[in-house]
Amino acid sequence: MENIHKNILHLEPSRGLLDDPNGLVQFNGKYYVFHQWNRFGLDHSYKEWGLFTSSDLLHWHYEGSAILPN
Repeated sequence: MENIHKNILHLEPSRGLLDDPNGLVQFNGKYYVFHQWNRFGLDHSYKEWGLFTSSDLLHWHYEGSAILPN
C-alpha cells in the first residue's frame, strides 16, 4: 500500500527515524547523503548510518544501511 503521507520534497527512509543528515558528497557524477537512522523505531535508542544516492539531486534512491554499529 502506498503511503499517502510520504514526503516528496525531503529525503525519507521507508521506515524508522531519520536523524542528522550530513555530508552531501559528490563523487564520480553521483551524489551521496549519509544520515543517522533508527530502522527499528521512532526514537533514539539505536543508531546506524543510512545512505541516499542520486545522479541529479531530484530523484533519490534509498540504499539502506551504510554503516552498522559494532
